Amino acid sequence: AFLGFIGADYVAEKILETKAKSARIVADIVSVVIIIFVLIVALRQMKIDISIAENSFLIVLGGIMLALSLAIGIGFFSNPLVDIGGIDKHAFAHYVTHNHEVFPTSEAAKHAGSSPELNVPIAVISTVLAIAGIGLAYLMYIKGSISPQAMGARFQPLYNLMFRKYYFDEMYENVVVRKGFYKYVADALRWFDEHWIDNANVHLSNWVSRIGKSGALVQNGQTQTYAVGMVVGVVAVVAAFLLWG
Repeated sequence: AFLGFIGADYVAEKILETKAKSARIVADIVSVVIIIFVLIVALRQMKIDISIAENSFLIVLGGIMLALSLAIGIGFFSNPLVDIGGIDKHAFAHYVTHNHEVFPTSEAAKHAGSSPELNVPIAVISTVLAIAGIGLAYLMYIKGSISPQAMGARFQPLYNLMFRKYYFDEMYENVVVRKGFYKYVADALRWFDEHWIDNANVHLSNWVSRIGKSGALVQNGQTQTYAVGMVVGVVAVVAAFLLWG
């Protein structure tokens, strides 16, 4: 086990001697993997049952390798451009569009992409751009032959355009939200709230106060006023009976 630790440290030092920018990450990963394998071997020699830990490590490592393999090859083998063994050409596209309720005719399925054709110029241009981007990133951040600061200063307008996401956020905030929603919709709702909702209680209390003051004039303790009220009530009842009775 002691020799294993020494070997892991030696390999990490050799990787760091390359002075690559990603050497530290690679050295740490390699060192950890070596140490884990050394610990597994040492514990097994000590007759310690580590089958669960060993199997878990191998499962995780195998899962990572499988995920990388699938990520690289699944895009091609799931929807190949040509027949490959038992996999038909455009197999996934045929599977997705093989729904007669959604695509009742073959023209509709073809329009949805059941039998796509390879656009050679687009494929070549996109591949070249991707490789150029990877190469430029390698020269800038790993090899260091191109200065990222100088490149950023040279293409500052383009960098700002992409960094600000083509100014869609600013346009949305300034035009749609501030000049549209706040100025018209929110202002109209504020006016309605101030002149109707907030003043509703004020107007209601004023009406109740006026009605109460009018009733107070009638309730003055004078018999003549009560008699006039009874006469008015009798006349109102008789008039209602004659009109609707």
